[in-house]
Amino acid sequence: MQAIRPLIEQHGSVWSLGVNQVMIDAYSPLHAQERPKLVDSVKVTRNISYGDDSRNRLDVYEPLTTDQSSAAGALPVVVFFHGGGFIGGDNDINDALHSNIGYYFASNGCVCVLATYRLVPSAQYPNGAEDVAQALLWVKHNIASHRGNPSAVVAVGQSSGGAHLAMSLLLGLLRKVDAQPKEIILLSAPLSYDLRQERRKATMLQYHRTDSPEQVMSHTAVALLQSGTLDDIRSVPITLFVAELDPPEIKNANDLFQSEYERRRGEKLDVFIMEGHNHISNTYAIGLPDDETGPRILSVLKG
Repeated sequence: MQAIRPLIEQHGSVWSLGVNQVMIDAYSPLHAQERPKLVDSVKVTRNISYGDDSRNRLDVYEPLTTDQSSAAGALPVVVFFHGGGFIGGDNDINDALHSNIGYYFASNGCVCVLATYRLVPSAQYPNGAEDVAQALLWVKHNIASHRGNPSAVVAVGQSSGGAHLAMSLLLGLLRKVDAQPKEIILLSAPLSYDLRQERRKATMLQYHRTDSPEQVMSHTAVALLQSGTLDDIRSVPITLFVAELDPPEIKNANDLFQSEYERRRGEKLDVFIMEGHNHISNTYAIGLPDDETGPRILSVLKG
């Protein structure tokens, strides 16, 4: 992290595809150095289908151990939904990332599921939220065969994956299929949108199949939190993780979400500030020696 910190500081809270590539190029070789320590202790099962679409895929990482405490159905489970601006991303973006997340949690005595979902332009609202619910339903019914405990699932969504996860909860989709995790963690999630940004505006209008910005904004996680049922809002505890150098859109949306959540639920929402990180470095750093995000999630899993 110390070697990458100057790069993070150089770009500050500005976020773009170019900055993302800089982060990929910086973090990938660091994980390549760490990977040989992990591959012999983790079993990876890739490209499991959880639905009908070709994007309905997940990878499962589980520890290879003979420890009796890790018998079938005994291990805590983390399900990770990647980001990508609603238009990109996958369970693996190269040989080192996002597999760093799977290897980290599996090497720490958990089962980790990396799940992807339908993307714009083929996806239409609320397909992403529907896919999240279907993936978690698959986990509920199948994770015991990978030694995971279906009653000890923490769902984590980064960026757009976090938005889909929040919407899946607030639209009642998780309740409908009875696949609520024990906790939800939203990492740098766009819980509302700044449609003054042309790229965001174009993507969201396309995702919602509308020309109306008002219609888009009525479907954000913040808007759904304002209009959703208390049963859904109170059904799963939520924690927000926000990067110190997240873009203003992300920080403002999370502030709005926190305020509305506390008003509706009547209790404080836990917010963890990921110091020294930008919008994606918090995720790419998971598994490196000085990472703080992974251990914080791990404490929730094992708490």
